[in-house]
Amino acid sequence: MKSTGIILAAGGLSLALGGASVYTIDAAEVAVVTEFGAPVEVRTDPGLYFRAPWPIHQVERFDSRSKLLQIEATELLTQDQINIVVETYLVWQISEPRIFLESLAQTEIAEARLTDLVVASVSAGLAAQKYEQLLEVQSNRSVNFLPPTILEQVAETAMTRFGIEVQDLQIRH
Repeated sequence: MKSTGIILAAGGLSLALGGASVYTIDAAEVAVVTEFGAPVEVRTDPGLYFRAPWPIHQVERFDSRSKLLQIEATELLTQDQINIVVETYLVWQISEPRIFLESLAQTEIAEARLTDLVVASVSAGLAAQKYEQLLEVQSNRSVNFLPPTILEQVAETAMTRFGIEVQDLQIRH
């Protein structure tokens, strides 16, 4: 009788530890496995994985899909001191989960930092141009309000500092 209780308790404990050691990654997720808070492994492929139970290993999951960030209208000055109102949007996704975890760790914080980065870059880029230059029609009849270097600068900074890939940056018009 006593040995049956011990066997059941041992079986229950091993089942609990086994269940706490298995995790899955969805197709729309990336994950970083941390060991006592320090990142040790990045998982980008969906599937079933094993880890040491909590508190040794924890799994931090992030949405890997592209996200749209609409930035509120901002008043900016052009080179010739004309005040314009600009509303931008940014398409981004997490491409380096380890850097993202270490620098930001949350989508809300990422969007706040990206907003600051975009407003500063767009402001600097538009301040270097005259108002007439902003409205020039290109040969393919498209109007390009943003200098092409702004997207490159924002993308490079976001990748190196936050682990975020910037896919597009446009002014809403």
